[in-house]
Formats: sequence, structure tokens, C-alpha cells
Amino acid sequence: MQQTPPRLRLALLGIEPDMRRLLTTFFRHGAGAAVAEPGTVVDADVALVDLDQPGARGHWQDWRRRHGLPVIALTLHPRELPGTLCVAKPVQAAELLAALERVRPLVARQRRVRARQRLLQGHPAVQRELQAQLAEPPLRATATAATRAGGDEDTLVLCGNQPGEHYEQAMLPESLYYRPDEHLQDLLARAIDLARRSGEPVHLRGLGKPVVVFDGGQRVWCGLDGRQLRALCRLRLPAGSAARLVAPVPSLRVARLRRSSQRADTLLWLVVLWCARGRIPAGTRLERPFALSAWPNLTRLVRPPHALRLAALWHRQAISLRATQLLLPVPPGCIFSFYSACHAWGLVVPQSCPGRLDDRPAPPAGESGLLRRLLRYLGGGGRRHG
Repeated sequence: MQQTPPRLRLALLGIEPDMRRLLTTFFRHGAGAAVAEPGTVVDADVALVDLDQPGARGHWQDWRRRHGLPVIALTLHPRELPGTLCVAKPVQAAELLAALERVRPLVARQRRVRARQRLLQGHPAVQRELQAQLAEPPLRATATAATRAGGDEDTLVLCGNQPGEHYEQAMLPESLYYRPDEHLQDLLARAIDLARRSGEPVHLRGLGKPVVVFDGGQRVWCGLDGRQLRALCRLRLPAGSAARLVAPVPSLRVARLRRSSQRADTLLWLVVLWCARGRIPAGTRLERPFALSAWPNLTRLVRPPHALRLAALWHRQAISLRATQLLLPVPPGCIFSFYSACHAWGLVVPQSCPGRLDDRPAPPAGESGLLRRLLRYLGGGGRRHG
């Protein structure tokens, strides 16, 4: 379902009183109410300036210097101005609304930049992580993987549809965490472990159709199709359900099941992605550095968007989820889903400090200069070259 874009916040600068009243009524009670709302200079996304009023040029210059955000200029004489769209007077409602829609992508980008800057300024450890990453050229594996990243599986199915601004909060909302022991992934993981330890087939009961793990936890026969499995992954199960719903069945003959079975680890990987859907396990610390102990076999496993790029960054070096989110121009839901899958597979290894795993020291941090460089990097959209 398509989300309605948020209303833009307008700062009305240099607008004479009668025009201000008309504009305020239009954006609060008229056709413009669904698009924008009058706001203060402090929290506004766009400035609306009447360039024909005395002092308007000063308002325009001050807004651009202080905020760097778009301007919509109302004027009898349209002209080319940086960061500005001109709307000719007398102002027509349709033209004004069209101009607001044209600046919306610029506003969205600036909102993301400001949110990233707030996160960066509040976390000196993440500043040092990013400095260490940006002080040297990208890893060859990362640069190569970047050209192959994304689009391998449906983003919505594997990475969820959580609003992007939720990931940019200093304290993540509860909706971005989940408890694996309350989901199908825990049932399947425990069944695989029990089959491996007992050497007997294991039956997952109570799922509507039978699911059997056998061959020492190597194979799974599943009576549920993909749509049914995805629906089950969305359900929260009572904690400890595995004790009741997983049971060995020593007398079961599995020869016929083997012909239509699949690898257990492949199914578990997919189930974890469906359960996570852009979330991370409860208790995960965003600022805690980690590394991957091994590269997941993404030629055999379902590959979520940007998985290659993330694996290349996380393998053989330590970095936190927060720094990853700020460093790579990757949807955060993709980062969280891939982390959850790697975590479930036991590939995530916490580290005591960020940096390469060969204990190479990180470059020293010069606080003021470092922060300026990193904020400039974020203002450029989170891209690095090299």
C-alpha cells in the first residue's frame, strides 16, 4: 500500500499581511492542506518568499546561507536563482502546488541528511568508525560487490516497509526489534538442532501442514507453500513454543520425503529473512562493533538486496550497525534483515573496537576537523569515491 507523503512545512518570508492570510488559509483549510502547512523558520522544509517585497533578497540570502533548503519565490519577474523555483504572479493554486511537488525530493534528501548529522554528532564512537573507513580507499571486495548489489529479491518481502525515519532515531522504536524465540525461525532452528543431535527425524506440529526435518538436520520436507510460510513468519508465537511443537519421530520413514525435500540451512535462512523483515533481534546494540566470521554462501542462499555489499563491508573488519547505516547509501531495512540472517546463522562475532581484524590501529581523531569532514560527507548523500 502506497504511503501518503508527509506534508511540507513552509516558512513564509517577506510576505505582505493580506497575501500571508490568503496563503495561511489555503494551506490550512484549502486545496493546499494535503500538501503543506505553515510553520516556523526553525522547523520549516521550504521557504516561500515574495521577491517583489522590500528586503526580500535579504530573506532569500539568509535562508539559503543558514539552511541550504529550497525556496519557492513568488515574483512578477521570474529569474534563475540557485536552489529556487519561481512562481509567477498572480499566483495560481495549481502552479504553486506543482512547485511544491517539484521540491519535495530535495526536501526528503535534506531531511535524511539532517537526521544522519544528528546521529553522528551524538555518537563520537561512530565518528571514529566512519573516519577509519573513509581514511583509506574502499576494500576491493566492497567496490566489486557494489556493482552487483541490489534487486535480487523483492525488497518489501525481505526488508519490510518500516518508515525510513524510524531507523534514523537515536533510540530505535520497538517496532524495529523482534524476538526470534517468538517466531517460526526458532521452531525451525530448534528442530534442525534436535535432528542433528538425536539422529532421528523431527516433526514440527501445529503449523497446519506437516514439516519434517531429517537426515541429521540436513534436509527438510515442508508441506507448506511459500505463501503459507511467509504468513506463518509474520505471526508471533508464545515464547517457548518449541518445547511443545517440536518432537522426534523415530519410526518415520523418510525415503519418499527425500525426493521433494530441500536443504535445511537454505530454508532456515529464508525463514529468518521473512521473520525479520527489516528488524533486528531484541537486545542488539547499534553501536557495538561486530564482524562476520565467514562469508555466507550467497550463490546458494536467497540473496536480499545489497547483501553482497554488506557482506563485503562486514567480512574481515569490525564495524557497527549504526556506522554501516551512515556509511552506505543502502535502505536500512536491508541492513537490518541481512544482519538478522547472519546473526541467526552464528556468523556475527562481537568485537571490542572498530577497525580491521588484524588489529591495525585506527587513525587518530581530530574532533572538530573530523566532525566537519564527516558532516560534509553525509551532506554529499553518503557516497564515497576511490
